[in-house]
Amino acid sequence: MYNKVLWILDTEMSWDRFERLCTDMLGREGYEDIIPIGGAKDRGRDAELHHRGIKSTGGVTFFQYTLDKKWEGKLKRELVKIKNNKHVINYYVFVTTQKVSGNKRDEWVATVAQKYKWHLVIYDREWFRHRLEERHTDLAAKYLGITPTAELSTHSTELNPPASEGDASEKAWQLYTHGKYEAASVELKVLLLNDARNAKKWQALAWCQYSLHHYDEALVSIERAISLDKNDQYGISIKACILAEDGIQRGIKANLLLARDIFIEIAKTSKLWVDHYNYGNVLQALGDYEGAKAEFLTAINCDPQQASVWKNLGGVYYVIGDHKEEINCYDRALAINSQLTEALISKGVTLFKIYDNRQESALLIERAITIDESIKLKWPHAYHWLALIYYKRGDFKEALNSADAGLAAVPAHSGLLDVKASILSRLWRAKNEYIDTATSFFKFRVELSDSDYASFIELMHLLKANGQNDEIIIALEKALDLQKGGLADYLSYAEHSIDDLLVSAKYLPNYKIFRSETSPIKRYIKLLTENNVMPDADFEKAMFTVCAIPFGLACDILMNWPRNERHTALPLAKEKIVKSLSASMPRLATKLVNALKRDSTRAIAEGLSTVIVIWPDIALLELSGQLGYIGGSFGVSAEDLDNAVLKKGENLGEWQKNIFNASLFEINRKLQIFKE
Repeated sequence: MYNKVLWILDTEMSWDRFERLCTDMLGREGYEDIIPIGGAKDRGRDAELHHRGIKSTGGVTFFQYTLDKKWEGKLKRELVKIKNNKHVINYYVFVTTQKVSGNKRDEWVATVAQKYKWHLVIYDREWFRHRLEERHTDLAAKYLGITPTAELSTHSTELNPPASEGDASEKAWQLYTHGKYEAASVELKVLLLNDARNAKKWQALAWCQYSLHHYDEALVSIERAISLDKNDQYGISIKACILAEDGIQRGIKANLLLARDIFIEIAKTSKLWVDHYNYGNVLQALGDYEGAKAEFLTAINCDPQQASVWKNLGGVYYVIGDHKEEINCYDRALAINSQLTEALISKGVTLFKIYDNRQESALLIERAITIDESIKLKWPHAYHWLALIYYKRGDFKEALNSADAGLAAVPAHSGLLDVKASILSRLWRAKNEYIDTATSFFKFRVELSDSDYASFIELMHLLKANGQNDEIIIALEKALDLQKGGLADYLSYAEHSIDDLLVSAKYLPNYKIFRSETSPIKRYIKLLTENNVMPDADFEKAMFTVCAIPFGLACDILMNWPRNERHTALPLAKEKIVKSLSASMPRLATKLVNALKRDSTRAIAEGLSTVIVIWPDIALLELSGQLGYIGGSFGVSAEDLDNAVLKKGENLGEWQKNIFNASLFEINRKLQIFKE
């Protein structure tokens, strides 16, 4: 099926415009500090990022954008280029306009992780389609010329086929002439059962179905009418309108092209405004904005008092970028018809987006919604803009009301859901009365998408505000795949608060990548297993959790430090990790008791010796691994990292000795081998 977004990306997008589009989109998707690079000497990336937010997952990220149809070859070449240029990165975001299957995505993610030790993220064709159609419609307008402010409607009552006097008494025609198309279509079908060769009735039925947006049925009916009267220009015009409206609404290019070809012939000789107006609408839908502009101007010359023509001409000027003329067109349309809701919304959106006029833009959109309540079904994005305007004005209560009004009609509207999340995040922190509302909403968001980690963290803070610390523990245990009670047990002795837990939880995606790509827990399991200590799955999960908290706390220290001074924060980050591991590692060692061979006292003693000897070394490996990875992710130099991990004059042996003694004490307390 034809899709306008994808069609323009495939056929009309220049490289430089595409790079700017990708950077702007990714900047909104969570990569907020993205730095555009691009060009012929980009050394393997079109943009770069040093740690920012959840999406960047705490490391140096490179971005590559491509319009190449052979995307795999492009990806392979760019990966080699990065490696050859000796870049030190953690994540690689690859954006392609081609379709990437799930299997291909999994293969490449695994290959890049194994060969380069980088985490690969791929955004493909469907990501572009969804984001530009639903979430970033202004970017679709800016870079693709697809504006959501124009309805692009080809409807015109001027094409209504007149009823003959002989039919005026029939109920079907009475309903039809009064615009009651639903009831009229039923009555017309009854009449056609006994009068199937009446072209006028088929034509009227087609118009009813077209007006009700039943385009497939309308096309069948108008074809019947045309087959009975091939010279009826009304019937041919109606067919063109049906094809055009269906093509616009459903993105079917074939229908748009067929409608265009009909309107071309009609417009050649017609002096009726409506014929040039309809032709202009089709050209606008096909992306021929100069052609559309010419046809709309011709329609205005035929009849300058048609408000819909001025409104759609304004939509063309929006795409072209002549916003002064655009506003002038909307004003002309509203001078003719002050109730034209499409013009009110279009002007309101442009005043907000282009001129940042929040006061007038809100009044215009509110007025349109008051005039026509069906807008929430025809164009729910109007509520998104209204909510966003109020949000920018700081009127969060009205913003929430607007978002809820739109969501009542279209519950799954992603733009409205996103703006509601932003609104509630501000409201509940300012007013306790919104805590319950926000909690319900973010529970819904978390259930809606497992990947919506920002909503998950927001929900954790809401639970804390409600004093539901137990619920936080349960939710995080589920996220960490721990047995019930495992996290609570850890917090009881590791000297961490719920606040520490919430800070660390923000960096859980980063930590998971660290574990999967740099320092898997399994390497500790292997070290223990080689020495006849056989840890179980419970131990592995527990250690994953124990080490996640100091990791997150250390990340947060560097995250909130000035970028060019982050190396000076390494001692604080190290202290946080050291202190946390000092408290947690000895108690964690007790979970290895069940891994010891128990067939004799000697076996127990040998196993115990292995644990207490190896355990301090594992603690040191964890400290150096975390600090090295976190520092590198935040752009700290290798020299500064080396100095931080092994500070001159520092005796880490003493720290390891303390862990040795404390671990021995905790294990003995459990086994009671020696008297205390």
